[in-house]
Amino acid sequence: DSEWNSTMRAELGWLAGILGANRDADVMLERLKSSASEIADQDAAAPILEALSRERDAAHAHVLAALRSDRYLGLLDRLVEAAQLPRLTELARAPACELYAAAQLQHDGLRARVKQGGKTPDDHELHRVRIHAKRCRYACEALRWSAGKQAKTLASAAEELQTILGDYNDAVVMSAW
Repeated sequence: DSEWNSTMRAELGWLAGILGANRDADVMLERLKSSASEIADQDAAAPILEALSRERDAAHAHVLAALRSDRYLGLLDRLVEAAQLPRLTELARAPACELYAAAQLQHDGLRARVKQGGKTPDDHELHRVRIHAKRCRYACEALRWSAGKQAKTLASAAEELQTILGDYNDAVVMSAW
């Protein structure tokens, strides 16, 4: 159901944003800690690590507050309801062989997103490509037993693209920080 899907995506997006900020701070802090020993001036590295630690602590506190919120509890209720009684379209109720078309749509969406970025996509566009790669990967993984080698191959390629763009996004976030 597209309306239900849109509201669920919005709520999951809210939670992902909060968790993502915490994850980004964790990743940056870990990477900086591991490379701090390479910095000749250890006194210069200390304030950077302290500032990032404070940012990570604030992000973590935000996660804890979100997990205690009525909004989060409502989201959990909606997820349980979705697991028990999913609001499926006719296509989603179809046999797996027909669901191949849905996976093909994800693949087409990924290709369109890549083309939209042109030859020199910006960081935001590359992040959007990563999101589409993730959707394509999950759609193909869901069908790998029924759709065969092609779905498995595409899922692997999408996963590789997702990993590369994820590492790139981590570097962009760290650079901006």
